[in-house]
Amino acid sequence: MTLSASLLPMPGSAARNTLIRYQNLAAKFEHRSVGSQALRDGVTREEAGLVHRGQAAQTMCPIAQSLEEIGDRWSLLIIRDALDGARRFSEFQRNLGVGRNVLSARLSKLVSLNVLRMQAASDGSMYREYVLTEKGESLRTVMFALRRWGEEFVLAPTDAHRT
Repeated sequence: MTLSASLLPMPGSAARNTLIRYQNLAAKFEHRSVGSQALRDGVTREEAGLVHRGQAAQTMCPIAQSLEEIGDRWSLLIIRDALDGARRFSEFQRNLGVGRNVLSARLSKLVSLNVLRMQAASDGSMYREYVLTEKGESLRTVMFALRRWGEEFVLAPTDAHRT
């Protein structure tokens, strides 16, 4: 939304100041609505340009670089489920309760990173399955360590959780 100074009834600097306030408000609204749509479409805040990546992600730190690739919540939960035997889109969606758009974006990202690969369904149907690659399988020890850490330091001893 763009406002012209000629449309405002106030003369001089007051009109300019009002115009600037309206333009700033419009820019914030546009940025927010574009960002919100991107987030609904399964794009991360960083990919949508809503968050400036910190210097840690730009360093040669292998932890920071690894988190850039697979560190978001849904990717890690997809990897967890794949390690537990989930293979089809519907299985991931049922287990995670995530929206189709978010799941589709994360699965595509994991395929492009060679963590998962797609193959014909093992039952001979027309469906495609997601299977861990060697790179994906190598995350088993990381996921096991994260699970153990969560059991020890995050969950209360009486909390029920997936094994």
